[in-house]
Amino acid sequence: MKKTLHLAFLLIIAFSVLVSVAPSNHPVPGRDQGVYLYVGEQILDGSVPYRDIWDHKGPVIYYINALGLASGMSTYWGVWLLEVISLFIALLFSYINMEKCFSAEAAFFGTAMWVLGFAFVINGGNTVEEFTLPLQFLSLFFFLRASEEKKHYWNEFLIGVFAGIAFFIRPNNIGEPVVIGIIIGMQLLFLEDGRKRAFFRLISIGVGFLVFSLVIVGYFFSQDALNEFWRSAFIYNFQYLAIAPDRWKAIIKGISYLSPLVPLGFSAWIMGLGYFFLSKKKDLRERNILAFALLILPIDFALSLTSGRRYLHYFTAWLLPFGFFVGFFAYKFQCALQNTDDRNFPKWLKPSKIWLYLIFLSFGFLQFQNLLPATKNFASEAIRAKGVPDGGNNITGSPCEYIKNHTEPDDYVLIWGNEVQCNFLTKRESPSRFVYLYPLMLGGYLSTEEIEQFRKDIENKKPLIIDATSDDDTVFSPSSNRWEEVPRVASIVEFVLENYVSVDQIPNSNWEIWVQK
Repeated sequence: MKKTLHLAFLLIIAFSVLVSVAPSNHPVPGRDQGVYLYVGEQILDGSVPYRDIWDHKGPVIYYINALGLASGMSTYWGVWLLEVISLFIALLFSYINMEKCFSAEAAFFGTAMWVLGFAFVINGGNTVEEFTLPLQFLSLFFFLRASEEKKHYWNEFLIGVFAGIAFFIRPNNIGEPVVIGIIIGMQLLFLEDGRKRAFFRLISIGVGFLVFSLVIVGYFFSQDALNEFWRSAFIYNFQYLAIAPDRWKAIIKGISYLSPLVPLGFSAWIMGLGYFFLSKKKDLRERNILAFALLILPIDFALSLTSGRRYLHYFTAWLLPFGFFVGFFAYKFQCALQNTDDRNFPKWLKPSKIWLYLIFLSFGFLQFQNLLPATKNFASEAIRAKGVPDGGNNITGSPCEYIKNHTEPDDYVLIWGNEVQCNFLTKRESPSRFVYLYPLMLGGYLSTEEIEQFRKDIENKKPLIIDATSDDDTVFSPSSNRWEEVPRVASIVEFVLENYVSVDQIPNSNWEIWVQK
């Protein structure tokens, strides 16, 4: 009964967090989400990522979006439903893991705190980090189960598969399998009795990772897209990392986003460090759990900050380690209250479980209160629609509305910048496989042939050009003098200036409308 109540309340919190980014409350997706949705839609029309549409994320996120869009639900409700399922799986296995390691109350406290923390970094939802959350908690679940089942290596194989899925969503999100591999590797080196098993455990993880990797590589090879996959998902990102901003500022930003989860988690990490080295009452399983928890925090930190950028969703990777340590903190707090001598401790403080719930309420109430307006709006829209709200079709007042009303369905629209969500919402195709212009800005990335093909696509398909650079300092406006800094793409800019003219701005925005002369 207690577990059922815990999980029911956790599901309510999680649903309230996700309602804030439901299509009825968030009808116009963000930049990244717009790209994923557009690529997912093109996949359903027979296109292949990288070969036919350029982006630099791992391929799995596009097929997740394609799956959601294939549901037939209006706009991106199907994708949002996959987000709900993903988060529910993550919190379920978070609770199971922490209950197995600590107690039911600590599991509730730790899970509730990271789910509430997720509200700070959800960043519009449908992010690569969000869809790797269940993989993180599943990896830990099978790692814990592997210490109890020693007759086979299926647990390790599945950890490898999850590592492969996470890697091909975003390579930075494989902290958990890496830590598990380090722990098993240490056993291989230092435990004489368990070396043979540790060796085969590592091999099994590697095989699981390899199997999923071969599926991905084999698919793109069969579609004659392997080279483009490599150049987009790896080469571009390597060059992108070379211009990383200050990582220390990113750390400070992440800590500010996730307060008070971070202070509690850091305090518990320090406490766990002391417990690991000073306490002698530890069996191998408990040592493995502590080693995992102590290692995952710095490794997830390092991996999430590789780019040095401060996008909110990057800090989603911190939720598992901080949530786990908050659970550890709650468990030790609970044990301390239970073991305190009655003569020296007021009786009214003894119900340790009550105190854990009170602490949670003090931390979680304000954040939960912030989620209530979106939840109420969702409920009222659902009642009015007698089912799924139709608010996701509402682009009134956005630049996308102007584009839809002033173009025909078979017209091409080039968003000069990165606002591909308008292509998705208006069902207007981009004239080029480069659906946004960031690759043009990375000097030396595009080949001469690709630059010329981009120019020809504009020449042949004659798109309406919408200059959205007023909201994005990553790309220069067509009329900017700064294109001299990127001389390799001069032919594209020159063609636009010779054949197009800026005629107006989209109402209620600074986006310029460029039409053919």
